Amino acid sequence: MFNWLNSQNNIIEPTTYNRLFKGKKMIDGMLNLTELEVTRAISAISAAKESLPSSDPRMEVFQLIIEGLVSIQNSTVNDFNKTYFLEVHATSFADSIKNINSTTEFSEDKIFWLIFHIYVVFKERSFREGLFSNFILRIESYFDSNISSLTSEQKIRMEFLRLNLPRHLLNQSAKTLVQEHSIMISDGIEKLEKINSKINEWEGKITQWKSRAENLENNLKESAEKLNFVGLAKAFSNLIDEKNEEKKLQIKWMTIFGIFLLLLPIFSKLTTSYLNVELKFELTALSYIMPFIIAELILLYFFRIFLHNFYSIKAQLLQLKLRHSLCAFIEGYAEFIEKSKKSGDAKLFEKFEAMIFSGISPDPQNVPSHFDGIEQISKIIKEFKGQ
Repeated sequence: MFNWLNSQNNIIEPTTYNRLFKGKKMIDGMLNLTELEVTRAISAISAAKESLPSSDPRMEVFQLIIEGLVSIQNSTVNDFNKTYFLEVHATSFADSIKNINSTTEFSEDKIFWLIFHIYVVFKERSFREGLFSNFILRIESYFDSNISSLTSEQKIRMEFLRLNLPRHLLNQSAKTLVQEHSIMISDGIEKLEKINSKINEWEGKITQWKSRAENLENNLKESAEKLNFVGLAKAFSNLIDEKNEEKKLQIKWMTIFGIFLLLLPIFSKLTTSYLNVELKFELTALSYIMPFIIAELILLYFFRIFLHNFYSIKAQLLQLKLRHSLCAFIEGYAEFIEKSKKSGDAKLFEKFEAMIFSGISPDPQNVPSHFDGIEQISKIIKEFKGQ
């Protein structure tokens, strides 16, 4: 910002100001000053400097004041925003600049306050921006060289500046940090509120989705139960088809054995007629008809076995058809029974359940097993051989 002040040869003649700062105008109202007032002060100080002999020690301080005022004139409002200089010294600085004109006499006290105010401006800038300035070193060197000529008040103000300026900057930095942290906390709270709002919104959606998931789960369970009954009904249907096939097979064999049972006596009659054997109730006639009798008994025995299987399959079909029919309404019946049990009327359906769910089958206890009658047949054969 003021690097042009850092050169070793910082003597700027008044006639060169218009060339160096052409087009750079101070904003009126900054520090309660106008550009005309600052320009008029610079011109008056330059005129006072030109009137001094080159050996006058005030030449250096006038040059520092002029350079400082030119830099202030080319500063912006933001350069002085919330500064220690604006808070403490801006009013007295503005008053001193406004009072400078072509007839002003620059006393030691007036010169001190002008260079002191300029020193405050650039010292604070150096602290804030962390930049080294040769211009500040020149001002501090001037103060060190003329410390003996300073009054007690001026020395106290210099010492107070050295202590109070860092304190002010630290306080301001702390306030800035607190403000930034407050803004961050406010932003954090706002974000947390938004997050909480989102969480509440998500919780509502999760509750809705949970309810929908539970409904879907219940629907799936109901569908699975219905599919189980459908599968059970399908299994009964398959068993019924198998038993029907077995029933047809038993009927087929029963028909075959029935035909043989009918044909065998006819065949025996034709045989004896062909052999001219007269059948009488004598033991000698048994030798001709005994094979037919044995064959007839064997056929009758197997016919009875197939008849037993036929009745057994028929009984199984009745039970399977009953259970297959029950699968069509057992789900609704179970719900109806559950409601009836809650109301205390479950006993009304005990006889109904006994009638509906009891097995329907004929008594197969008297049907002969596969080897019934074999012993009687063997006894007949032994007696025949004994004759």
